[in-house]
Amino acid sequence: MKQMPIAEFAHDKDGKSRDIVMIVDEAILNECSEPRQMVWFADVTRREPPDDDFEFHVPEASGSFCERGGRFGSHSSNESMAPVFYKKMAFIAFFNAGVERSTFAIPIIRTEVGYFIPSITAATDKRCMTVDRQGPLQGRDPDQ
Repeated sequence: MKQMPIAEFAHDKDGKSRDIVMIVDEAILNECSEPRQMVWFADVTRREPPDDDFEFHVPEASGSFCERGGRFGSHSSNESMAPVFYKKMAFIAFFNAGVERSTFAIPIIRTEVGYFIPSITAATDKRCMTVDRQGPLQGRDPDQ
């Protein structure tokens, strides 16, 4: 996000806008079997070194996501070019923790605007879930 306006510094002589890079790690293993994958931001306005790296993630305890089955952690982002969202908001997918929409009025201070976490139902794909400590069902009839 080149020249991202920073509302807090809009009246300052310098620092009204910054070049911010969003880096989205991707979880690859099920049920928290790897280090937590998160979303990172770096201020790259100056060439070296980047200023103020910061991260955010969905707290595991907020939904017992490590025990929910499947992957937990960041997955992907969508930065819409539509004027209503551009340089203001990002949509981030967190695998079994759903999708979050966040605003970055000041990039370091993220404000959650909304989220969606799908329920586990009878229609949930069981291949990634541990059932009775027997591991993923992969190809087995989930009703047996």
